[in-house]
Amino acid sequence: MDVFLDIALEENLETRFSHVTTQGDPKAVCEILKNPFVIIGQSDAGAHMGYDARFGYCTTFLGRWVRDNGIMSLEEAVSKLTFHVASIFGLCDRGLLRLGLAADIAVFDPQTINTVAPEYVQDLPGNERRMIQRAIGVHHTVVNGEMVIENGAATGAYPGQVLRNNPPPRD
Repeated sequence: MDVFLDIALEENLETRFSHVTTQGDPKAVCEILKNPFVIIGQSDAGAHMGYDARFGYCTTFLGRWVRDNGIMSLEEAVSKLTFHVASIFGLCDRGLLRLGLAADIAVFDPQTINTVAPEYVQDLPGNERRMIQRAIGVHHTVVNGEMVIENGAATGAYPGQVLRNNPPPRD
């Protein structure tokens, strides 16, 4: 532990330490991720902006685990990230492309989708910094039917909203 602290001090506390997300056994992680009872997701939704919170889990899942390790079809993976999660949380107007539902769409290239190394940006009030993780292979993002990312660049639109559980009426 002393060596870790010495390195961090020598590097003006700019050192990042991270852990292996496979716990040393990628084959076991593949089995876990393809289990139908496992929800894909581990983001803290920005609660720890200065730390690596593994917020690139969707692109890592699609790139590393689905494309590179072939744990399931792309269609199954997209459903696991969208419809599966929306259903569990009772978000009945999300997770499917269907007339009358919210149009939340990510347009990506399955051959190149992945994350890049996390980086710090200083764009918070008081010039504070936060950690972000960009993706490659994601070209467009539509939220509530409005383009928010076009050709990889933000459009300035913010049509998102807080989502609430809205279960369908019971018969």
